[in-house]
Amino acid sequence: RRVHGKIEQMSKDYESRRLVPHAGAAKRIFDDLRQLWQAIEEGTTRGFHAEPLADNLYRWNVFFKDFDKDTPLYKDLQKYKQDSGKDSVELVCDFPADYPHNPPFIRVLRPRFAFHTGHVTIGGSICMELLTNSGWTSVNSIESILVQIRAEMIAGNGRIDFGNRSDYSEAEARQVFQRVANQHGWKI
Repeated sequence: RRVHGKIEQMSKDYESRRLVPHAGAAKRIFDDLRQLWQAIEEGTTRGFHAEPLADNLYRWNVFFKDFDKDTPLYKDLQKYKQDSGKDSVELVCDFPADYPHNPPFIRVLRPRFAFHTGHVTIGGSICMELLTNSGWTSVNSIESILVQIRAEMIAGNGRIDFGNRSDYSEAEARQVFQRVANQHGWKI
């Protein structure tokens, strides 16, 4: 199968360049990637795409798109596309070295969201207990996490902040995530 072959080649490429420092985590990340790409290829998951950076298995780019046309986020993304040429919400997913024992850190890169919408913090991190040690379980798959984050963006009436065109930084996302987790009593 196409997905299986692509994943196997990617795994060999990473190993040959010695870019996989933690074999257990890397195996699980490859398994999650294989499962995710298979679901996308078979059409059982829709509305997003994810792939690791070329030189870093532990950091993925994720793109959410094709939101339902009756949602405010869909309408905002249409305007965002006219302004920027981009038609998706771009996220970054960082896996810890001990994944899946600890959760990935997932944040929005662009566009900025309006304050208190879409379960996106003012710093761009995703505000969900699932992504903390308090709510995390190692049986979670990346596919299920991304499906849930996308659904929460819709349920939380996600809106784009057109007054601020800058990308979220990793530093601000982590800082606000820490603050929000502390406010909720979540362990990170």
